[in-house]
Amino acid sequence: MNKINLKSSGEYVVLAKTAINNCPASEISGNMGISPAATTFITGFHKWTNTIIVPTDLVISGHSSEVRIFEIEDDLTVSTDVNITLSGSEKAENIFWQVAREVNFGARSNFKGIRWLKLTYKQMQHLPGVL
Repeated sequence: MNKINLKSSGEYVVLAKTAINNCPASEISGNMGISPAATTFITGFHKWTNTIIVPTDLVISGHSSEVRIFEIEDDLTVSTDVNITLSGSEKAENIFWQVAREVNFGARSNFKGIRWLKLTYKQMQHLPGVL
């Protein structure tokens, strides 16, 4: 069997697109990684049926009249020191986050939008909008 060249991912023991779930508890020796959150969301409705982890900064860019609805049927975790920011004339009051289960904000994270959810805070730095 030929060896597959994993390039820079060769140091990781677990790689995933959106989330790594450790249930039941496992013993993992080595680095784990999640795909970067460099995503552009068009205006409208976005739905996920799994847990969403935001491991890196996320920019939501658009016009002040555009509305975005993010529906997550599981958990949402915003990692420590991660910023969800707006650019263009995008308004926080036009961004809606509906999360069915638990939401975890890491220490010093910043989040934009209107939330309909269950919340867990860990030294959050800035949370403008409506809860």
